[in-house]
Amino acid sequence: MKSNHPPPPSGVVSQALAEFKRRGSVLLVAGPAADAHAEFRRRSLAGTDSGVLVRTDGRSNQDGVSVGGDVRIVDVPAPVRGAAAAGEPIGTTSLVELNGTVRRLIETATASVSDDPSGVRLALDSLRPYVDGATDQALRSFLADVGSVARDHGAVVYIHLPAPIDAVPSALSETADAVVELRSEPDGGVQRWRLPDEAVTTEWIEI
Repeated sequence: MKSNHPPPPSGVVSQALAEFKRRGSVLLVAGPAADAHAEFRRRSLAGTDSGVLVRTDGRSNQDGVSVGGDVRIVDVPAPVRGAAAAGEPIGTTSLVELNGTVRRLIETATASVSDDPSGVRLALDSLRPYVDGATDQALRSFLADVGSVARDHGAVVYIHLPAPIDAVPSALSETADAVVELRSEPDGGVQRWRLPDEAVTTEWIEI
């Protein structure tokens, strides 16, 4: 007989992640704890057939991820603060360029594992340099476009935004397939998932 009790938080996350991998998705990962973000990235890219780590903050060895193996590391220069061209808010053009870079990386990774593209995972270590000054529409379009290419290729894209959850623009949190909130505790990082489609927020569980 099927139980009427909901699965434990870890079970909810496992089920949701399996579905995200099956259909392709874009997940927003937030929280101010840098160590928890690094731990989450290591876990999310571990065991993948074709993983890509896109770094925007210039800290080459932050995650302790080897360039060898199945993880490709790509460094992308963060936008420079200054006057925006043609009067557009700072960040808008950079987001368009970042969108194109992410698309090309997903397409390349998918082509390299054509027998099982569901193994493709991409993690962007920090969207923060691109958020300041960007319009809500630019942020929403960026995440929607990334989500679209992820679904087209059956990839999972983790967009990290190292910032308190209350500081995350609604244009991002409302567009992502799920929001993962991270924090650090004495015994290690913990995560809490918000699944908009199911109106579910899990309890805090280990990363």
